[in-house]
Amino acid sequence: EPALLRVDLHHLPALQGAARRVRCADLQPPLRTDVVLHDVGEEDAANTYIEGAAIDPHDNRALYVTVATTAHQAQKREVVLYVDGAERARRTIEAPAAETGIARTRVRFPALELGAGTHRIELALTPRDALPDDDRFNVVFEHTEPRVLLIARDTASDEAAYLAAAIESVTAPRLTVQRRAATDVEREDLSDYAAVVVADSTTLSSAAGERIREYVSSGGAALVTMGAGAVAQSDPLTALRARVVADRPARVGQIDSSHVVLREAESWHRIKFFRHLQLEPSATAEPSERVLIALDDGSPLLIERSTGAGRLLILAAPLDREWNDLAIHPLFVRFVADVARYLSAHDDGATSVTVGAPVMTGLTGPAAGQIFDPEGRRVLPLGETTAARFVPETAGFFEIRGAQGSRWIAANVDRRESDLRRMSAASVARWRALEPPPAAEEAAAEGETAGRRSLGELFLWIAAALLLIEILLANRHLKVRREAVNV
Repeated sequence: EPALLRVDLHHLPALQGAARRVRCADLQPPLRTDVVLHDVGEEDAANTYIEGAAIDPHDNRALYVTVATTAHQAQKREVVLYVDGAERARRTIEAPAAETGIARTRVRFPALELGAGTHRIELALTPRDALPDDDRFNVVFEHTEPRVLLIARDTASDEAAYLAAAIESVTAPRLTVQRRAATDVEREDLSDYAAVVVADSTTLSSAAGERIREYVSSGGAALVTMGAGAVAQSDPLTALRARVVADRPARVGQIDSSHVVLREAESWHRIKFFRHLQLEPSATAEPSERVLIALDDGSPLLIERSTGAGRLLILAAPLDREWNDLAIHPLFVRFVADVARYLSAHDDGATSVTVGAPVMTGLTGPAAGQIFDPEGRRVLPLGETTAARFVPETAGFFEIRGAQGSRWIAANVDRRESDLRRMSAASVARWRALEPPPAAEEAAAEGETAGRRSLGELFLWIAAALLLIEILLANRHLKVRREAVNV
């Protein structure tokens, strides 16, 4: 029966590692189909290429580049760095031979010294090999220079110096500290800062405290320390008040080590407190507050408060060596750096997309826009200038221009296509094993035959019914004619 005929499907793959990116389910042939593989690939083809690039997680002014090779001999190449179309640096590398699998080499480009804004970074291998498309790699780097405002009664005080040095030690992201006296805060535009740090918030005026509260509520972030002035009156920024200054030694009793700024919990237990503030019990009763560190007598030391869309960290102790040794302890710099990184909530990153993958344009809505390919040609037809997405068809930089300005998209060919090694015999065997079992084919064939029989019987019954109806109508017509003749 024709339904049981088998088909031989002759497939001519290269059987290279790039084929492994296909899902196994996509390789399964249809029922009653035998796949005959004809390997037309060469032996292991050597390929050296740029696998990717990323910002150094410890220094956002440095870039790491990964060069991969499948060659069985060491490969000498130059990695060339271009920023916004201009060559910036070159590095000569010798990629080790790939004994088995893929050998990788990391190249670091330090001190990029990029200005704030979007930058197009292109990396190229020279000389190029027989597969040049993966010898270049494109990324878009969004670089910002976040600033932190440091407020102190005396900007030259030890406390201000300790805090500024610790904040400036952060390299990812690199933070710039601007110092201002407490009396100048009322005239400062706080929205320009990624975070605000206040050395002894009890020295602020009520108007300055209100301005910082508004900044935090609108999405800002701040770290404040409290001094002895909190005993005489409520803190103008935090509204906290101390019951008394306890002039006796204390140690950290409880600490929430799950918080991102308290990763070194054990070190906190070695900090010596010679005197400390005992806050009034009602001060930490708000549900938006969370005590992160408490001293052994239960006094809150570090409090996190959610205020509107922002967050506030309160250190209920001054950075004064007569009060504690926190400022001269090795923990201090790491703690303040983690706090600054946490509050600024900033992450520079190098991004790219894959050729052939959909990209959201951001052009939806009434405002139209346009996309330009790496050659400067328009991508969108005139009738589709509000397309929600597009698919880059070539590697390079695409510019999307819309009502909100322009942005760049970096596209690269799929690096999985760069693996030209031979597929293993086991992988080929698994491919062949995807053929449907005979039982499944027989069941499917029987189902199709049964379906055809069932449909034929249906047509037969329909034809019989139509014949019966025709006979009845014909008899009725003859009867009417005979009655008419008799009349």
